[in-house]
Amino acid sequence: MTTGEKLALLREKKGITQEKLSEILNVSRQSVSRWETGISFPETDKLIKLSKLFECSTDFLLNEDIQENAENSIDVSIDNCYKFICECGYFFLATSFNNRPKLRPFGMIYSNKKALYIAERAI
Repeated sequence: MTTGEKLALLREKKGITQEKLSEILNVSRQSVSRWETGISFPETDKLIKLSKLFECSTDFLLNEDIQENAENSIDVSIDNCYKFICECGYFFLATSFNNRPKLRPFGMIYSNKKALYIAERAI
């Protein structure tokens, strides 16, 4: 749930109109509407007043989508970690100098005078 959605829900629970809330906070009704639709965001002093009015913490108002972000997060599996490490290794090798000593992180990168090799899986 976004900050704007929380503001709209809390305002409706209290039975306060956007017009009344705008008077309480000394802002325009359009400002309240923009906050609730996510077009803009209330200033810090307004957030503090809102948290007192709605009897909740500013942390609650600000921390949006914690569960949704967890659901939408990238699957962090061993395979994904392995692919990331390999990609970092490819980048490191591509940017390193040929005259450097042999580099063998995790025993998976090998070189000879002519080429560099990266093992797909450790043997």
